[in-house]
Amino acid sequence: MTMDVSDRLAARLSWLLVIGVPALALLLGHGALQTPDGLSYLGDVRDGVDLVHPHHALYGLLLAAAAGVLSPLGVGPLAAGQVLGAVTTGLVLAAGLQFAWRRLDPRSALLAVALLAGLRGFPVHTVRLEVYLTLMAAGAWLCAVCTSDRPGTLRRTAAIGTLLATAALAHQMGALLAVPVLVTPWAGWRLRLAAVGGAGALALAGYGAGFAWGQPSGAEDGFVSWLITYAQAPVDDWGTFGHWDLAGLAALFGNIGRMMAPVPAGWGWLAALGVGLGTLALVVTGWRRARGTGDAQALRFLLVWLAVQLVFVLWWLPLDTDFAVPSLWPLWALGIVAVRGLDRRRSGVVLAGVAALLLVVNLGLGLPRLVRQGEAERVRAMAYDLAEPIPDDYSLRQHLRWYRQVDLPAPEEAMAPTSP
Repeated sequence: MTMDVSDRLAARLSWLLVIGVPALALLLGHGALQTPDGLSYLGDVRDGVDLVHPHHALYGLLLAAAAGVLSPLGVGPLAAGQVLGAVTTGLVLAAGLQFAWRRLDPRSALLAVALLAGLRGFPVHTVRLEVYLTLMAAGAWLCAVCTSDRPGTLRRTAAIGTLLATAALAHQMGALLAVPVLVTPWAGWRLRLAAVGGAGALALAGYGAGFAWGQPSGAEDGFVSWLITYAQAPVDDWGTFGHWDLAGLAALFGNIGRMMAPVPAGWGWLAALGVGLGTLALVVTGWRRARGTGDAQALRFLLVWLAVQLVFVLWWLPLDTDFAVPSLWPLWALGIVAVRGLDRRRSGVVLAGVAALLLVVNLGLGLPRLVRQGEAERVRAMAYDLAEPIPDDYSLRQHLRWYRQVDLPAPEEAMAPTSP
């Protein structure tokens, strides 16, 4: 099927968005406020310690590789990590573009990708060093490959297994993606089992190689104990059914809302209600649309992905805002399934307006605000009197470690474990 001039222009503009939005995020947010965990990753790369972490084995290695490649160009580890974030965001958007192109006309796909790029979690995590964007990239491409209309072959099975293993190495939560891979009929049961089994072996080999090579903190307790460090951590809020109440649901959906757009203080319950009802509407509409458009396979993958992920986050730590990031792409993709077949003129106007608003608010206004916050924290760290005892403040300690090169005790000696 040939494309007219406007469709070809829309396709080119889509790729411009995939490349341009992460690049613009780098330009606007290069001095953005970093999370304490992000600063700890930077400190580990600079000091050459704990590059392989049981919670996210891949990220420290990627960060170290980016710093090593860009260092001859005069790019420091923090800026290198942000370049890595921009590349990862581009991969997430490219997976979205592939998913949208298979289901929408080029102009609608352009608007859909603009909407995805405008969601707050992507520009923020382009410039804030965190592990969840890497998981999101692996999960997005895994979904795109599993829901394509290509036949189930050994080559496709190998690609799916590799992407699933990458997701598990990017973040242990990525192992949950084995469930939609198994239940989505992209191939027969034998190939699906082979993909999941191969991914498990590859991920376990990756963790084992990192453990043997990196000799990380906790290695003296053995591989299995190191691998389940977080499951053994004495933190009451990590992994409890006490979160399974209205407050936990409000935190879960409210944080997804915060990763879509800024939520004013005191509006968390309203954001949670809007996201919760919106998700329910997408599920119902997507269910109806998928039967008429032949998208049942994509719908099954997305619903199972969201179900296992949201249930896990609700149990593990719904209060952690960053844990909401991996839910953005499947919710967006579910929206693509739900709007497929709608009148392009009506839906196009709405999509264009929402996408433009999100890009302006989250990219144009949100990132400069993060830069101001980052500068304030840097000034605070630089002004701190090192003659004074350093309090049990994880954020301050990581800022001092990075900006002042303060030699801190090992994390398990310095403070109780904190939110991942």
